[in-house]
Amino acid sequence: MFKSIASKAAAIGAAGFVVLASSVAVPAFADTPSDSAGAFWIADGNTGAPVTKGSTLQWNDGVIAIPVKDDYDALFQGSADAESVAVFLAPVGKEKTISAWSAYAPSGFNNGSKNVLQPTATLGSLVNGNGLAVKAAGGEYSVGLAFLKNNGLTMANAGIYYTRVHIQPGGAYTFDTPTDSTTPTNPPAGSTSGSVDVSATTTAAVDGALELSVPAGAKATLGTAALVNGLSTSTGKLGSITIKDGRVASTPGWDLTSAVAKFALTGGTSADDIDAKQLGVRPLVTSGPAAAAAGNSAGTAGDNKFASAAAGTSGTSVVDADLTFVAPAKSKAGTYTSKVTLTLVSK
Repeated sequence: MFKSIASKAAAIGAAGFVVLASSVAVPAFADTPSDSAGAFWIADGNTGAPVTKGSTLQWNDGVIAIPVKDDYDALFQGSADAESVAVFLAPVGKEKTISAWSAYAPSGFNNGSKNVLQPTATLGSLVNGNGLAVKAAGGEYSVGLAFLKNNGLTMANAGIYYTRVHIQPGGAYTFDTPTDSTTPTNPPAGSTSGSVDVSATTTAAVDGALELSVPAGAKATLGTAALVNGLSTSTGKLGSITIKDGRVASTPGWDLTSAVAKFALTGGTSADDIDAKQLGVRPLVTSGPAAAAAGNSAGTAGDNKFASAAAGTSGTSVVDADLTFVAPAKSKAGTYTSKVTLTLVSK
């Protein structure tokens, strides 16, 4: 399944399959550098179609890379020792010298593997390094995908996939396109070959539960107040909240909302209460597929959306929030307490 640059998502699934082998079609890559692990095709980021040989692209044109022409589901094959993967732009001959790369950006492994599906190859997206200098001056470079280990300092066994790019001053560029040949290579005379059928039986996925987990006795204490624009202001963190969504089959998604109670002065009366809107809440997602809501600043009512997970996702998300409490000018000095209530509902 092709995933356009706009979707930025990749997924794979498996059921039964059969592998048959006798004579094998071996591609020959006329324009693939000898130390590249395989072909590096530049393809349109919206359609997945290989860009026509000889085409001129612009620095920020949305393109992806694929290892097999006309097969945008083909995976760049990683190795077991790979810890990370990056798309890079390097001077010719310096492709395997990480410190010599002119620009680079991290990519990602396909779900549950060390392989990579449709990495972004847009030169303008390589934001680390000095890509803008390359764009301005032009020159002969290589663009490719590198499998890395040791915190990104050395090459993994899978090595690199890359092709040459010829950059004009200003960022327009052309590239070397591999040439496919699918002529079957027959077994040598006197040898024999056979085939093996392979099958796998799967069972249907079963939904688990949707759970909200708040640590027992959770308490958020804001730091020492300081005067900001003449008003008592204190800040802190809400603390980590975990949402576990085990509904791997239906994946409907979920919404998390928050409600803040009035702040009551310890030892005071209801007349001393401070309105809940004086607490600014900026939700954060520290891990998982959830997305944080916009939140509200102190003194602004805002809405009570906190975070959500889109349909089609599952798994565990951890959320938190930055808290800012601004007391009105006429508030009494003292300690005020409130409560943040989080409610999790399925979409």
